[in-house]
Amino acid sequence: MSRLLPAWRASLRLALRSITRAKGRSALVALMVGAPVALAVILTTLNLTQDISPKENLPARIGSTQAIATFLGGKVDQDPSGLNYSGDGREPTPAQRDAVAGKLASLTDAAIIPITRGTVSVEGHSRRVDMFQADFTRPGTRGLIRLDKGRVPVTANEVAISQNMSDDGKLVLGSDFTVEGGAKLAVVGIGDIGSVLPNFGVASIATLPSAVTPAHEVAAEFLIDRTLPVTWEQVQHLNEAGFLVESREVINNPPDDDTYDPGSNGLAAVARLVVISVMIEVILLAGPAFAVGVRGQRRELALIATAGGSPRDIRRVVIAQAALLGFVASVIGAVAGLTIARAIGARETLFSARFGPFEWSWPLTMLAVLLGSAAAMIAAYAPARQVSKEPLQTVLAGRRLEAGSRAGWPVFGLIVALIGLALTFEVARPVGSDFGIATGSIFVVVGVVFMIPMLIRFVARSASVMPLPIRLALRDTARHTSRSGPAIAAVMAAVAGIVALGIGGSSDQAQQRRDYDYSRPEGTAVIYGGSDSGPVLRQVHALLPDRTLTPLLADDTAPIDIVTPGCSGEDCSWYPMVDEGNGSFASPTVQSSIVAADNATLKAWGVDLTPAQATALEQGKALVPALGKTGPGQTLDIRVDADYDAELKESIHSVSVLTADLGMGSVPSGRQPMLANMVVSPGTAEAFALPLSASRVLISGTISDVQEKELRTIIAGDGGSVLDSLSRLDVERGYDSDAPFILLLLAIVGGAAVLIGTLSATGLALNDARPDFATLNAIGAAPVTRRVMAAAQALTIGGIGVGLGFIIGFLPGVLSARSLTDYGMDRGSIVDLPWTLFGILAIVVPLLAALVSGLFIRNNNVAVRRVAG
Repeated sequence: MSRLLPAWRASLRLALRSITRAKGRSALVALMVGAPVALAVILTTLNLTQDISPKENLPARIGSTQAIATFLGGKVDQDPSGLNYSGDGREPTPAQRDAVAGKLASLTDAAIIPITRGTVSVEGHSRRVDMFQADFTRPGTRGLIRLDKGRVPVTANEVAISQNMSDDGKLVLGSDFTVEGGAKLAVVGIGDIGSVLPNFGVASIATLPSAVTPAHEVAAEFLIDRTLPVTWEQVQHLNEAGFLVESREVINNPPDDDTYDPGSNGLAAVARLVVISVMIEVILLAGPAFAVGVRGQRRELALIATAGGSPRDIRRVVIAQAALLGFVASVIGAVAGLTIARAIGARETLFSARFGPFEWSWPLTMLAVLLGSAAAMIAAYAPARQVSKEPLQTVLAGRRLEAGSRAGWPVFGLIVALIGLALTFEVARPVGSDFGIATGSIFVVVGVVFMIPMLIRFVARSASVMPLPIRLALRDTARHTSRSGPAIAAVMAAVAGIVALGIGGSSDQAQQRRDYDYSRPEGTAVIYGGSDSGPVLRQVHALLPDRTLTPLLADDTAPIDIVTPGCSGEDCSWYPMVDEGNGSFASPTVQSSIVAADNATLKAWGVDLTPAQATALEQGKALVPALGKTGPGQTLDIRVDADYDAELKESIHSVSVLTADLGMGSVPSGRQPMLANMVVSPGTAEAFALPLSASRVLISGTISDVQEKELRTIIAGDGGSVLDSLSRLDVERGYDSDAPFILLLLAIVGGAAVLIGTLSATGLALNDARPDFATLNAIGAAPVTRRVMAAAQALTIGGIGVGLGFIIGFLPGVLSARSLTDYGMDRGSIVDLPWTLFGILAIVVPLLAALVSGLFIRNNNVAVRRVAG
């Protein structure tokens, strides 16, 4: 040890001097190491920021109390987190809330703080906003609102609003607005309400219970405010009494004897794969860069040997450079990754992902730094070992000595690759495990890396049929596998991963596109609203005077069920089952259970009835898409449930039914959308006192993108009127996703990896080829020859790496696609190939690498002194 430390100190001093003298070369190595580390830190940090666990959400969910309970009635079965549950009862009506709160207080011996959630109309907002009501003067509510500005409301005329309600600048601290019922509220706070996650797309307000009564209540919850924690045994006792409970004690310390899994194994699996992939990429990308550096230092290292240094000393100097550069580059990459992740997380959303408060892991970040440093040292070991074995006289004479590869490595690589293939097929055969497929693929990649020299020589055998520049480049690549092999392996690994991800992602999007259910024919538009949306409808008519606006009476919010006559069990609801033509039956895609319409209204909505069906509808019969199981004489019961609305009266009405084509028109793909499960005439609906409302209005014809933008401007309003019942405009545009942008992102990432690996290896090859170029210049070769040779070298390295990457990545991509798109249904799985992505990787990127190499290479004549050996 006493001799080892001084040796390493000397090596580190020499390494630091070499790094500072060759700044460009050091920057290249640092980029090769730091970029994968930064990517790993970005991915892990965004995962942590996006993944909001029940424990993290506790303050916004239960404040500073011990638990929150929701009364479901009957017996409740839940997991310790309260996220997964089942119950056989119903929530209490508003009149029953006080009795439920008293019951909970007696069971828990605690003070109870009621919370009401609902919706309300707000002046200046065409859509209803979410309302969150609690007595914020109680200490137990501290934390329910995460404020960015101001304070919580403490009087009946005060309100806190979500950040998105103040984004347009109209509502700020001190401003006020009016809600339905005429209550005027002053804004005293702005922030996130009831969740750690930002309120994205949904406007929310928080008031005291006495401020305003929500027009539509969604849920009633009760905070359990006491000193003692609510244990798992007490939670189960409350489950017996009909309460769903989220307890601070249980969430922080879940029961050991339960099957509850508080974590996500999927995220852990992804993290493991990312770590392994980063290690591989750092080693493969940094390997050629270190080889470039070592080739430039050969004479300097040889002088160490002439001064008495041993091969071990030479290796120590090279590895010390890798340790210094790797550590510094990894730290810089980690800091850059955290900075980029913080900037992305500040956007609140990205590709439909919502981010909570910024969160990063010190251990994971340090692990990425250590992995980057270790991978850099591993990448430098092979060049260090090679240069330490070169004969001193050969180095000082300026000649090259190419180290050969071991004969056993290709055999070892073949065995590892076969193990990976077997693992990939085995885990994909029964049900499909994405983690298992990815793990097997990594084994295949590692195995092929050891086979790269053999594969390069195999490809080089075809050199005789290639053009002269490609032929020379292939032979040079085959002669110098120690520098070309790692670069080709890096390109191969990157392309394999991008190809597999591209096939899996494209197939998943194709499956979702295939299974997308159209709500109406493409291009049609519906305004969802109510009886108070008259001002908006008049503006729509003024904008589109040649269009017809057809309202439809539907049960969008009414508690109405269609039930089978004589059924006394719990599951008596009736749904039509339509024959899909392939031997299977499925419930049709509908927007409502029951609608009331005459023949003219149905025709406007795309439903064509026969004269007999129109007559039957007028006579009081109901139309259904298919009969299925009905009562005697083909009858069904319409049941109005009054549990949730004291103004309704419980009733059951029997109606005769017959089948009719209730489809609203053809669609590009998928099942034809049906208007409803049942259609009755307006007279029948009135006779049965069905609580239907004109909640939607159809605009005739199709709507263009420009017209849609104008309609949305009208619906958004100018802030000067209360459009309280209007909800939204819905234009059927078919399936839409971020898939094209994501595939473009994959192409950019894969292209960058190919360019980096190809250009670094090309630079090393051209550095080694200086004597060859000197010979070409001596015999009269044109200056452009050097550019052509550089382009051919880049095209060769990139082409071989990309080709191997496609071969290796294709199988895992296909297996992942089958796993992602096979839901065990008769429709089967989908394998969709992203040809645009393939074209960019296979053609555009290698040609771009060749173009860059040919244009930006120094094209000066080089004279090389030859010394006889």
